[in-house]
Amino acid sequence: MITRLAPTFVLTGVTGKLGSRILKKLLENVKPSDIAISARDPSRLASLSDNGHRVLQGSFDDPDSLAASFKGAKKLLLVSSSDTSGKGQEHHRNAIKAAQVAGIQMIYYTSHQGASHTSLFWPCRDHAATEDMLEQSGIPYVSLRNGFYMDVLGQFTQSVQYTNAFSAPLDGPVSWTHHDDLAKGAASLMIRSEPVPKIVTLINPKAMDLDEVAKVYTKIKGSEVRRLVVGEEEYVEQLKGHGVPEQMAQGLLGIFAAAKEGTLQSNDGALGDILSGKFTDVEQYLKHSQ
Repeated sequence: MITRLAPTFVLTGVTGKLGSRILKKLLENVKPSDIAISARDPSRLASLSDNGHRVLQGSFDDPDSLAASFKGAKKLLLVSSSDTSGKGQEHHRNAIKAAQVAGIQMIYYTSHQGASHTSLFWPCRDHAATEDMLEQSGIPYVSLRNGFYMDVLGQFTQSVQYTNAFSAPLDGPVSWTHHDDLAKGAASLMIRSEPVPKIVTLINPKAMDLDEVAKVYTKIKGSEVRRLVVGEEEYVEQLKGHGVPEQMAQGLLGIFAAAKEGTLQSNDGALGDILSGKFTDVEQYLKHSQ
């Protein structure tokens, strides 16, 4: 079913963890007919179409299809590309150009708290470049600088369930933030009638390094969980041994370097204000992920 009324919002990335949650949160305050969906493969979202959303084909690799899927909407949620081959900036540039063609009046972009042209973690450099594109586009925008996704911890600590230990290079504090909290923050800002700053940092202010994560695991399991520090080369070899491509493994090293530099933590209170301080903390997440 395609509504004849122009939607207020058009969303990308709704098949992903963050985009799907933002859609769910928006629907607590917005009618389905006010939300359109742009998707590379609309057939995967037939249920959304049946529920009253306009679902149209739009691919980051095809600006014309994006513009057509954005047309008529006022506000765009641009969920950052999940591409790891180096095409992320191109995808974002295509989406922003499509937004210009479609007459979008506001873009909400899911950036990263560490966005910087000099970040040691390469996705943060892509985010900084995209924020520059948004500034140059002439379209009003809000860059949602999200805290590091909490579920990444599961990737770093998989071995805990087998060995009561996990290994990683030396790191620093990270503002681990749950997808549900980020979704609530984004949705709240998207429906807000008063002006929103161009840059909003959405993070859990209780930052933790991996030593502290090991202490949380110890508390949960009731037996000591050790955090072992290994060299970068050894860590890359470990990842490759588990089937991770070398290029991706090398890229992951940037997380530890950026954390050690202190650029993945913040005391910004924007998300805390939205959530009334009720964050999903690391202990809650780890308990439910066992």
